[in-house]
Amino acid sequence: MHNRLLLTHIFSLIICLAFPSATYALSFMPVIHNYGKVDYQAALQNWDISQGSNGEVYIGNGSGILCFDGYTWSLTPLPGQTVARSLLMVDERLYVGTFLDFGYMERDKYGHLQYTSLWPKGYAGHDDEIWNIVRDDDGTIYFQSFAEWFSYDGKKVTTHYDLSHMPLYLHEVDGKVFMQVQGGDYYRLQAGKLQRIIGREQVGDDHIVAAVPGRDGHIILCSQWHGLYDYDGTQCTPLRTEAEEALRQTNVNRAALVPGDSTLVVGTILGGIYGLTLDGRLKWHYHTGNGLSNNSVLHLMADVDGNVWAALDIGVALINTASPCTLLTPYHSSPSLGMVYAVKPMPSLLYIATNQAAWQYDIPTHQLTRITGSDGQNWHITEADGQLLLGNNEGLRPLSGTTAGPVMGANSSSTCLRRCVLQGREVMLESTYYVMRVYVKENGQWVFSHELEGFHAPVAEFEVDHLGNVWVAHMSHGLYRLTLTPDLQKVNTQRYNVLGGDTVQGMSHVMKICGRVVFAHGKRLYCYDDRKDSIVEFTDLGDLGREVCSATRVDDNTFWLGLSDGFLLMQRQGNSYRPINSVSARFFGLDCNDNKNNVSVQGGVAYFNFNNGVGRLEMDNIGKYNKRKKRLAIRAMSTTGRDGDEVPMPVAGDKKHRPESMSSVTVLLSFPNYDYHALQFSFHLTGGGVDREDIIDEPEMTYNALACGDYRLTCQVRTLDGKVIDSVDYYFTRPLPFYARWWAWAIYAAIASGLVYLLVRYRTHKTAEQMRRQYEDKRLQQDMKMLEQDKVIAEQKQQLLEAQLNDKAREAASLALDAAARNQAIEGIRDTLREKRRKGSISQHDMAAMLSQLGESADSDNFWEVYQNNFNLIHKNFFKKLKEQYPILTPTDLRFCALLRLNMSTKDIAQFTGLSVRGVEGARYRLRKKLNLPENTNLVDFLIAFE
Repeated sequence: MHNRLLLTHIFSLIICLAFPSATYALSFMPVIHNYGKVDYQAALQNWDISQGSNGEVYIGNGSGILCFDGYTWSLTPLPGQTVARSLLMVDERLYVGTFLDFGYMERDKYGHLQYTSLWPKGYAGHDDEIWNIVRDDDGTIYFQSFAEWFSYDGKKVTTHYDLSHMPLYLHEVDGKVFMQVQGGDYYRLQAGKLQRIIGREQVGDDHIVAAVPGRDGHIILCSQWHGLYDYDGTQCTPLRTEAEEALRQTNVNRAALVPGDSTLVVGTILGGIYGLTLDGRLKWHYHTGNGLSNNSVLHLMADVDGNVWAALDIGVALINTASPCTLLTPYHSSPSLGMVYAVKPMPSLLYIATNQAAWQYDIPTHQLTRITGSDGQNWHITEADGQLLLGNNEGLRPLSGTTAGPVMGANSSSTCLRRCVLQGREVMLESTYYVMRVYVKENGQWVFSHELEGFHAPVAEFEVDHLGNVWVAHMSHGLYRLTLTPDLQKVNTQRYNVLGGDTVQGMSHVMKICGRVVFAHGKRLYCYDDRKDSIVEFTDLGDLGREVCSATRVDDNTFWLGLSDGFLLMQRQGNSYRPINSVSARFFGLDCNDNKNNVSVQGGVAYFNFNNGVGRLEMDNIGKYNKRKKRLAIRAMSTTGRDGDEVPMPVAGDKKHRPESMSSVTVLLSFPNYDYHALQFSFHLTGGGVDREDIIDEPEMTYNALACGDYRLTCQVRTLDGKVIDSVDYYFTRPLPFYARWWAWAIYAAIASGLVYLLVRYRTHKTAEQMRRQYEDKRLQQDMKMLEQDKVIAEQKQQLLEAQLNDKAREAASLALDAAARNQAIEGIRDTLREKRRKGSISQHDMAAMLSQLGESADSDNFWEVYQNNFNLIHKNFFKKLKEQYPILTPTDLRFCALLRLNMSTKDIAQFTGLSVRGVEGARYRLRKKLNLPENTNLVDFLIAFE
């Protein structure tokens, strides 16, 4: 605390030493706005300005033609990328002059400016830059260069080249055209003829650079270096003004007349822009020292609303002379006011409390004086029974003229002061950085009484409700309710960190709205409900969606709300409230105090607090300005193509002729608004299954992912209270894609029919094939069963046959063995009989008979036939196949082959055949020869393997 006071004293001493007598001439001036290349995205230099039929402003720029409606800038380059030197809007045509060309621009169906040249075909010209375009009351358009001038009657262009009368300027006044000749006199131009009206010697041997209407049919002529002149049609006399000397030194270049308040605006090359009354009084002067971005004025235009536009060597300036708002702010070379915390209006004085000092502003004389003894932070200026009290960081000081008196009471800060009734006594209650103080009235003057006990906290603001509760806003955190004891000495304290169910952090605000104490935190409002003894949400104002800092009463039903970014005028109607006007801090070009943004009202005038400035609004003139009807127009419509590029759409769309779009649509509206009026734009889209309304502050809206169908877009511009100013309807269609058109559906139907046919055919074929396969499967299964049965039967037969074959084999083998045994027995009998005959035991006759009988039995054919049949059956026609392949074989060879196939030994074969072993070997040899077998082939193996 002591450190803060010490720093305050040091700062005050520095200020006093630096500015011992701080009095400055300063005026409330029209609000000015500067636009640079960052804003409009084109060249710095601007040459001419003209206004369209709906109020949009066109500016001739080094990069082409700029168009501005208060919201959106657009640039249209000229053919050849030339500079737009001069402009003139006539009806819906914008005439343009550039190097070796002039013509006009008109908007096409997409809202784009399209250029048509009027330059005479084949005309070489004289390196002409068309510096000026005017129109007379006959409708003839004149294009002027420094070498010649051209006239256009709507059909034909006529050239006028005269070395003795080369034009320097063309001026139009009330439909009459005048010409200043280079180095010569001033002429009236009519029907292609020049009539001399003013000699050069009458204006100080100077050029007339501008001409505007004066009073009673007079013309005010502006010379380049010799001031202003009044021309009554016959005589030219000097017009004395308060800016006489300045105009003679700053190179006058252009002039315009604001018809609404008859302000003569003069633009110079060296000194900026002067606003004068027609009798010569200086109303305001803008230059680089107090807000103008550049002193070189290349063109001036007063628009239909009464605002002044200046085309500058660097940028564009708009001076809102039509607005009921004005601004008091120091020159760049003057000391800063500081952040304004409070303004106290008096009948002819204005007191201003800032964080650097307090100031007195004399309204009639425009003198701003620093108040002695007010150095440092000043929180408030309060009037009590004619006594002015300044809340300074060192305490409460009485104000008298331009002096702040000694501190009343304790020497510490005074942040807020309220006159109120507490416990039945009228007092003044004061908040500080630490305590609350009470002041009482003695002998007609308010004097310090005492400090309250029981509460110590830094307080920024407070209010007293109808129950005597003191609601205190902590400077950093929370809200308090103080209840004073009957003797006004102590307080009972209740702290609130929860408002309406919301836990709050940081600074809150307390104010009175129509007699009711209201609390603000963030973007929500609250109030105290004494029936529930709780703080509830205050919803009477609706959802403002903005941070409220303060409330200032205008009358019983009207009040200002101080917002973090501006000010809102509210009005009560019955049980509801509606906004009736809004003032943006952005309009003034200055910043608000985020936490203590107050409004002061006196005699129908509202004063706004800014950093280094005070704004003023003549509330009686709200609604009297800008009465001219403006139309809401669609400036551009676009959709997104299949490749993602922006595709323009016609700006006109009705029910019969609906432009087509893709799935996204962007609409850009135009409604001229150069005074930052708080307007809202409504976009209501219906169709395609959509019914959607958006109300926003900007004139541009984009819709994405639109379904196919017909749409109606209703666009409106509204005031804050919802009143519709103008509206426009736009119809468009998002068509079905080509693959969804009727002919496409016909193709799809044909294709579908073909596919259905093919599908049916395929399914029929598939079903038949499945049935066939099922039948084949069933038949195959049956065949398999039959085959299995046949196989079983065949196996049974095979088994039977094999059994038979085995039997036959056994029979053949038995036969062979029996035959061998029989032959052996017979051979034994024979041997016995021969032995007996040798011994003589049997007669020769009987032995011969018996041997003959035994030999016949041994070679029995019946035996061989049975053997051969059985052998063929077992060995699959062995003899037949062998005979077919080797026909030279004899029956004896066949028998011998059969015995070898049975793999009988040589001895057994010899016994079976009755041959000797050697005979058998010889037979085997002969058989190999007949079979033609190689030497390395075994005969037995060959016969066994023979098939």
